Amino acid sequence: MGGGARQKEMRQDKWARGKVDKVRLELEWNAIKAAHVMRLLQWEKECTKLISVGFLKKYGPKRPTQPPKPQPGPQASMSVVKDEAASELLSSSD
Repeated sequence: MGGGARQKEMRQDKWARGKVDKVRLELEWNAIKAAHVMRLLQWEKECTKLISVGFLKKYGPKRPTQPPKPQPGPQASMSVVKDEAASELLSSSD
């Protein structure tokens, strides 16, 4: 009977790690989006400056592309410190 309890504990740990991973990915994605917005603003400034000088728009710099959204996967590189910080984040939201 002890095996069932151990399996249940393993499932709960896996579920908790999934929630931590989801929170971490969401934070990473928000940082990526914010950086992209900053690059877009810089690009727009540069384009308006070049156009005001007489540069043709079609020869201007290309619009920056948004990097892909991070996907969940194996987290071998995730340190224990980050894991503990994410766990504290989850426990404080309950």
